[in-house]
Amino acid sequence: MKKLTFLLFCVLSTSLAWSQYWPIQKGEKWGFIDSTGKEVVPPIYTEARPFSEGFAAVSVSREGEFTKWYYINDSFQMKIKFGFADALPFQEGLAPVKTYRGWNYVNTAGDLKIKGDYDSAMQFTGGYARVKLNGYWALIDKEGRYIRNPNFTALTDYAERHLGVLHKDGQYWQLTALSGDTLSQDTFAFLGNFVGGWAPAKQDNHYFYINYQGKKTLDPYVEEAWPFYGKYASVKENGFWFLMDKQGRVYRDLQLKFPVNFNSYLTWVELVNGRKGYMNREGEWVYRVG
Repeated sequence: MKKLTFLLFCVLSTSLAWSQYWPIQKGEKWGFIDSTGKEVVPPIYTEARPFSEGFAAVSVSREGEFTKWYYINDSFQMKIKFGFADALPFQEGLAPVKTYRGWNYVNTAGDLKIKGDYDSAMQFTGGYARVKLNGYWALIDKEGRYIRNPNFTALTDYAERHLGVLHKDGQYWQLTALSGDTLSQDTFAFLGNFVGGWAPAKQDNHYFYINYQGKKTLDPYVEEAWPFYGKYASVKENGFWFLMDKQGRVYRDLQLKFPVNFNSYLTWVELVNGRKGYMNREGEWVYRVG
C-alpha cells in the first residue's frame, strides 16, 4: 500500500502549482511540513496529497465508515467539505473527484462542474483532460465536451497541440495533433507525456527521448525512462533508478528506490539504502527519515 501511495504521489501531476507545504507520513497518519522541513501540521489525517493552487486533498476515516476525502486551503481550514470517495489535486482550476457514481470534476468553490461519471479521470493540462469511460480513454475540454471520443487504449496528456495515442485496435503509439492528424510517421511501443518539449518513447526494447516532431533528442539506451522535470529525468539501468540530465549524464551516486519528479520546490525521494525524505532542487535534504 505504501508503494502504491508513493507512486501515485509521484504521478499525480506534471506541473503542480508551487506550494509552501508538503505532506509527510508518521506512523499511520499524515501531516504537513514547510519548505524548511519544519512540521506545521501534526499527523492527523488518514492520508494527504500535495497542495496545488492553494488546496490539498486530505482523507479522514472514522470507525465503521468509509474513508472520505475533503479539501483544505493553505491555512489548513476545511474548504470543500463534501466527503468524496477519492480526490486528486487541482490543476487549471478543476480537480478530479470520485463519487459513488464515478469520477467527475469540481472547481475551487466545491461546485461540481463536469458530471461525466467516468471510470477514471486525470487532471487538466493545456485546457484538456484524459478521462476513461467503458474501458477506453477520451479527451475532454473544460465544458466536458469530447475532443477525442473514448476510442483509445491509452492517451498521453495534451501538450502544445500534441497528443500521444494508442488506438484500441492498435499495437503501437502514434503522435497526433488535437484534430487527430498524424504528426510523425514513426510508431512507438510506448510514448510518455511531453514535459518541456521532450517525451520518453520506446522502440526496439529501449527508451529514448523525442521532440514534438517525433525526432530523437537524446538516446541514452536505458531500460526505462520518465519525463524530464526541470533539469533531471528518472531513468532505469540494470534494474535500478537514477537521475539523468539533458546531456545524458547519469548520476549514479543516488540510487533511487522509485522514479521521482523534480516538479516542485521539494521532491519526495526514496533511496535503495533506506534513506528517504524531501530533497530540494539543489539535491539537498530538507526533511529526512532514516
